[in-house]
Amino acid sequence: MRQVIHFVADIYNVNRRALERDVIAFAELAEFADVEVTSLDALTRGRFAYTLSYMLPFDCYLCDEVVVYGDALFRKKCLTLFEARCDSAGAVIATSNVSLARQFGTQGGVIWDGKLKMFDEVNKAIEYFLLRSEERPFPLERAKGGTGLATAAHPPAKLRDVYRRLLSRQSADPE
Repeated sequence: MRQVIHFVADIYNVNRRALERDVIAFAELAEFADVEVTSLDALTRGRFAYTLSYMLPFDCYLCDEVVVYGDALFRKKCLTLFEARCDSAGAVIATSNVSLARQFGTQGGVIWDGKLKMFDEVNKAIEYFLLRSEERPFPLERAKGGTGLATAAHPPAKLRDVYRRLLSRQSADPE
């Protein structure tokens, strides 16, 4: 595990020892520090991967529904960590979980039939998503061209520019 942490620290140009200390302490994995990641059980490996991802100081975090992970105590720690990261960075969460979108989102976008429709307020995106979901019930994964709800929590200015570019590329409104 230590080798992976050092490798990732080198890639992102962060202090190896500090990242190692923070990851191992947060995930409570001291006994596995010198164990190969591939030999860890799935839960421990997931705990490690989650912690390593969120211990890195990014400007924006891209999340695919996994905002918290593991058992109840670890999920609580994860939630605290994720909220702290959102205080200083942006986050984009791809989800179909409306409560997750409400909890963290400040803006939202809905991808329907491969087309993106953005909303300045997350509740408007959720309303649009739910309305569309009633028209075509779950499973939404089978929808032509993709379907989903994305929310942005405190998006940095760069991310807003990306949204604008995506919107300008849309040739037609998804309605």
